Amino acid sequence: MPDPHVTPPTSRLAPEPILTALRDVDPAAELLYLGQGHWALGRCRPTPERYTAAMKMLASAWASARHGAFEEASWYRRLRFARAVREGFAQMEAYHPPDCDCPNVTAHTRLDRGEPDARIVRDFRRAIWRWRRDTQGRDFERRMRQADEARKAAIRAEYADPARARAADRWMRHPVSIVKPRTTPTSPRAA
Repeated sequence: MPDPHVTPPTSRLAPEPILTALRDVDPAAELLYLGQGHWALGRCRPTPERYTAAMKMLASAWASARHGAFEEASWYRRLRFARAVREGFAQMEAYHPPDCDCPNVTAHTRLDRGEPDARIVRDFRRAIWRWRRDTQGRDFERRMRQADEARKAAIRAEYADPARARAADRWMRHPVSIVKPRTTPTSPRAA
C-alpha cells in the first residue's frame, strides 16, 4: 500500500503532538508548512484529478515565473502547495501568520503566534465529523459521478459504432460548405 502522506514541501514539520492528534482523527491527515508562516490543513488521497489539477497549477506557476509576473514569497508557496496536491493533498483549511494581508483571512484562520495550536485539531475534528454525517453531500457527489460516467459511456458507445465512425471520417475528409447566394437589386428575389 502506498504511503498515505505527503512529502513535506519544506524542512519544517508540524509539531508532533498536533500531527499525532490529527492522525488519531484521520490517518490521512496532513498539516503542511508552506512558508512565511502559512500552514495548510488537509487530507492526502492521491487521485488522477488531483494530479491533473496540480500539473495545471505547476504550469501556471512556471508561466508566471517566465513572464516575471510574480511575488517571490507567494510564488514559492504556490509551488509548494501544487507539489503537495500532486501527491494527493486536498486542503481543508489554510492558516496564516498574524501579520498576513492575504485575501479571505479571518480571525479564525489567523494563527496567534504564527505557530499551529490545538485549535487546528478542534477544527479538523469538527470538519471530519460534518463530512462523515453529510449524506446529502455524498449522495450528490455520487449522483454527479454516476452522471459523468454515463455521459462518458454514451460517448464511448457512439465512437464504437462503425457506421458513425465512417460518417465522421467521411465528413472530416470532405467537409460540406453551404454558400448562401447574395441578393442583388437585379435578381428576381430582390423584387
